[in-house]
Amino acid sequence: MQLITQWFWLRHAPTVAQKGVFIGKGSRSNDPAAELNFSHQEIALLASRVSDRINNGVATNSVLAKGLIGEKSGLPDCLLITSTLRRARETAAALVDAEPQTYKAMRVMRVAAFDEQNFGVLEGKEYDKEYYTHEQRALWDAPDTYRPPDGESFTDLINRVACAVERIESALHRIAGRQSGSESGSEGSGEDGGAAAKVSIIVVAHAGTIRAALAHALAKTLNAHSSASAAQALTFAIDTLSCTRIDNYRDKALDSSAGKNKSYSLLGCVNARWGFERKP
Repeated sequence: MQLITQWFWLRHAPTVAQKGVFIGKGSRSNDPAAELNFSHQEIALLASRVSDRINNGVATNSVLAKGLIGEKSGLPDCLLITSTLRRARETAAALVDAEPQTYKAMRVMRVAAFDEQNFGVLEGKEYDKEYYTHEQRALWDAPDTYRPPDGESFTDLINRVACAVERIESALHRIAGRQSGSESGSEGSGEDGGAAAKVSIIVVAHAGTIRAALAHALAKTLNAHSSASAAQALTFAIDTLSCTRIDNYRDKALDSSAGKNKSYSLLGCVNARWGFERKP
């Protein structure tokens, strides 16, 4: 069977933090930029717009009408995922508070693979173009491949995010296969037959994480070299409280080179921001 998943990647709310510094994953003892700065009107508008698109788009049944997302043993209609970082978790909590009738029923997961890029020794350091350190210069010269000491490169981040996306997709596909097999009275593989399973996934994460998801989608669909898709993804602007949508399709046809179902991605929107304009 064909599995269609629609990912809504939301960047967390603005933070109260010093501008012009590297703010990434941080460490266990230092979750950077945890204090948020947003209006409840902004959060409410974002929550409403995303839920409208879920209800009118991928979800098999209206989550508002059902009041419950999926069955305990079956395929969920919608997941709410956050990174483990506090600024993402608190933004997700604000979404739930703004529209509890939609979001409180969703299955919630925290996925460390969706944390922001780890900038290592550059974490918390200012990036002043007039006074580059060696690490800063190296990062600006090769933003996709340079790995700061004790940190990771953007390419590392892409691999981390891509593995998590594919792992979640595969898990949903297996559940869909078991569900299809149970309904037909046979062992379902999820590879053929039956109606398409449709799942919406909301991820509250970070600019780097979302660009990494875009790079993965571009590489998978356009058969682009990983370095080309990474460079292209870095050109996307990802605002706070914006939505980036990626639709993933799994085809029944087999990819002869990989020996498994072909998969494709379609970028629905990037950096869609439905909130209020911020005053400079």
